[in-house]
Amino acid sequence: MPDIPEKLSRRALLRNTAVIVGVASSSALAASCQPVQPPPPMARPMPPPPPPMVKQTKLQAAYQDFPRGPQRCGVCIHFRPPNDCEVIQGPVQPNGWCRNFVPRYPRGERG
Repeated sequence: MPDIPEKLSRRALLRNTAVIVGVASSSALAASCQPVQPPPPMARPMPPPPPPMVKQTKLQAAYQDFPRGPQRCGVCIHFRPPNDCEVIQGPVQPNGWCRNFVPRYPRGERG
């Protein structure tokens, strides 16, 4: 009978509990010491392409085949040599003009 109180004693129970807690905490400590791997980079989706620009007709743009003072298609940011425009349908003249005129060189004509 002397063995039974030894197996069920409070002292043995506390000692066994301390050993279990120590083993569990040391394994948790060891796991936390490992370097943290950064998550893989997320691929960003490509933005959708801009919608195609709808060109105006010559009538809508109030196009004329002659310049308006120093303003002419040849020095406009929209003009594409030899006779194309980003905003007007059809061929345009380098000496033409429309209401979409924006000077390529705002401080003076260089073209």
